[in-house]
Amino acid sequence: MRELLAVGVGGMLGSLLRYGLMGLFSLIGPSWLPFATLLANVVGCFGIGLVSMWALQLDSGSGWWITGLRVGLFGGLTTFSSFAWEISQFSRSGRHDLALGLGSAHLVLGLIAVFAGIGLANWWLRAPI
Repeated sequence: MRELLAVGVGGMLGSLLRYGLMGLFSLIGPSWLPFATLLANVVGCFGIGLVSMWALQLDSGSGWWITGLRVGLFGGLTTFSSFAWEISQFSRSGRHDLALGLGSAHLVLGLIAVFAGIGLANWWLRAPI
């Protein structure tokens, strides 16, 4: 029951964060909205790498809050469906260069962010207190 609640609250917070990012980027202009999705995906990838590595290293038995962060918060923050829609819109409008560039950026920056999160968690766990 605790895990279910953690995922629900985390998912709500992650979705609200993504919505807030889209609102901020829409103030700059609608052409900036794909970058809000990119930022949400990169931050979410970093966070899931960091939290997952902490969970593996600490083995603290607090699985419910790890699940709440990974599945809830970072699952709610990241969005493959928005990413796919934005790429399809660039492609449909004939901007195949932007579709390919943005798709590549999501993949490459997402992977870099996951590994950066893992690296930060490893460093933090080994740092003297």
